[in-house]
Amino acid sequence: MTSSEQQHPKARNVRLLVLDVDGVLAPIVERADQAELLPGMTETLTELAELVHLAVVSGRAVGDLERILSRVALQTL
Repeated sequence: MTSSEQQHPKARNVRLLVLDVDGVLAPIVERADQAELLPGMTETLTELAELVHLAVVSGRAVGDLERILSRVALQTL
């Protein structure tokens, strides 16, 4: 057990996965409006969101993220 888990016993029960969009969830493309999730990523992210707290970070506008992630079953965007 790590020292942080000894200080905060509930910490080991909380899992957070933070992912970037461009270059991680979607390939880098020449035009930003062409970005799409990698094949199978919609299902993978939906499954992960049921197991851990999932966050997506990006320098993109919220509208772009809403379009790219629209098929992923997330609690909030």
